[in-house]
Amino acid sequence: MRNKKIIYQNAVTVNQEQWFWSENYNALYKRNLNNGVIHRMSPYERSKTAAYTKLVFYKNKLIALPYAANQIMIYDIQNEEIRYSDIGIQNMNYDNNVEKFYGIAVKDNWLFMIGCKTAHVLKFDMEAELAADYVDLHTELIPKENGIGYLRDGIVLEEKIIIPGLYENSIFEINITDLEYEKIHIDKNGLGFSTIFKAQDEVWLFPFDEGEILQWNRQKNTIRRHCIEHLMAFKKGARNFLSAQQCRDKLWIIPRYGSRILSYDFIENQFSNQNAVNRYFDSINKEVFGIADEKIGQDIIFLAEQIDELIVFCAEKDEVRVVNNDMQGADHLEFLKNEEKKLVVFEHEMLLSDYLDFLCRI
Repeated sequence: MRNKKIIYQNAVTVNQEQWFWSENYNALYKRNLNNGVIHRMSPYERSKTAAYTKLVFYKNKLIALPYAANQIMIYDIQNEEIRYSDIGIQNMNYDNNVEKFYGIAVKDNWLFMIGCKTAHVLKFDMEAELAADYVDLHTELIPKENGIGYLRDGIVLEEKIIIPGLYENSIFEINITDLEYEKIHIDKNGLGFSTIFKAQDEVWLFPFDEGEILQWNRQKNTIRRHCIEHLMAFKKGARNFLSAQQCRDKLWIIPRYGSRILSYDFIENQFSNQNAVNRYFDSINKEVFGIADEKIGQDIIFLAEQIDELIVFCAEKDEVRVVNNDMQGADHLEFLKNEEKKLVVFEHEMLLSDYLDFLCRI
C-alpha cells in the first residue's frame, strides 16, 4: 500500500481552509493551509469516475458541479450537512453522460455550469439552490470523435457569459438574464480554444492544440495576436493551456499540456518563461503539466500531474515552496476498504497511530 496524492479540478479557500472534491478518491476534502493537515468531509461516492468536478463558494456553502453524479451537491460548511438539487435538464441522458459539467461562471447569486461532454450551459440559483434555466448548444457545435467534449471554461463580461468552443474557432455570447445567445467566429490559426480569461476589460483566448494567444478588446473589436512558440513547446492535439491568473501587473498563464508557465507583463507588453516554477520543474526533470490552480492573494497554488506535492508560487518574490498533498494513512485504508480492495500495509509506509486510528473506525 502506498499513500497517493489527491487530485482535484479546482479548490476554493475560506479562512485558510482549502476545499476541493477529490476526483481519484471521490470525496470532499479540506486542507488547513497553516499546517497542511487534510480532512475528509463527506462519505465516499461509489463511481467509476469523479462524481463532481469544481466547487463554488457562496454564503458559507459549497456548490459542487456534477460530473458522473446525477444531482448537484450543496455542502453547508457551518452545519457540515450535504444537500442535493436536481439538474433539471430534461433531454440530458443522465446515466450515460458521466462527464457533465466542468466550467464555471458566476454573477451575483447565479452560477453558470458549463458542459464538458454535453453542450448544455445550466443556470443555477445558489440562493434558492435550484436550477433556473439552461441553454442547449449541441446544434451549434460539431462533435469530435474521441474528443474530450464541446466546451470547457467561460467568463462573465458585463451582462454576458463568454464561452469559447473547444474544437472550433467560435465563441458564444450568452445573455445572463434570458440565455439568448450569439455565435461569433474568431479568425485564428489552428482550431479551438483551451481556456479563456478576463484581464483589464479584455478577453484573452488561449489556443487548443497550437497557435497564437489572442488578446481581444471586445468594445473596440480589435485583436492582438501573440506568438509564443519560442517560449514553450505545444503538445499536438491536446489542450495546452489550463487557465490564467492575474497578480498585479502580470498575467500568469498556466499550462495543461504545454511545457512552461508563462507570464505577460502588462506594463512592458512582454511575455517571459523565466520564473521559479519552471526552474523548479527543470531541477527535478519533470514536465509542468497542470491539473488545477488557485490564486490566494498574490500566491498561486498549483497542482501538477507529475509530482505528488502542491506547488505554492509567490509571484511577487518569484519563489516556490511545496506542500504535502497525500491522503492521511487511516483515510487511505478506509478508502481501500470501501472499494473492497485487499489491505496490504508495510511498516515503513504508515505510522502505527494512523493504522490504529483506522482500526478504531471499523
